[in-house]
Amino acid sequence: KMYPRGGTELYCGVEFDAARQTPDNLAMSVEHTFPADAIAETEPGCTDRSCPAPRVQRAMADLQNLWPAVGRVNSSRSRLRYGVISGEDSRRFTEFCPDFERTAGAKALVEPRDDVKGDIARSLVYMHFVYGLPLEDAVTDKGILLGWMHTDPPDAEEMRRNALIDQLQGTPNPLLMEAFMGL
Repeated sequence: KMYPRGGTELYCGVEFDAARQTPDNLAMSVEHTFPADAIAETEPGCTDRSCPAPRVQRAMADLQNLWPAVGRVNSSRSRLRYGVISGEDSRRFTEFCPDFERTAGAKALVEPRDDVKGDIARSLVYMHFVYGLPLEDAVTDKGILLGWMHTDPPDAEEMRRNALIDQLQGTPNPLLMEAFMGL
């Protein structure tokens, strides 16, 4: 219902059709910008996405947090936090996703492509305020989120998506309302 005519994948900008097919037959999946396991871990006694707590289940299913993504890239991001990566040495999947950056090691992080940094920031801030999720679980520095929102303001597709989410689940992202556009 979110992409009846197809759309554009989050991390790579890969186009997909109504049948979720890409020109290169890349497998598509659904990405949680605020990681599902990190959401579950905010509930006492829960350790992963199988947590039955209603708040956790609602947060994990919230369309404001779910985005189409190439499966391999989604798996590579896993639950890594977003951040700023210096240099160009961290590019992955360059054959189909030239702007995907991911570092390695125990403190690995992901930097999304510039065209969606604001979208991701608005999604994360929404999840923080609606569900009380700690931003530190999703981003290395909360301060970058305002910068990302400023440098990547909402476009027509993000506004269309938000209006459809409002119709489907009744929860628009207030950061996409006119009163918040200047943040």
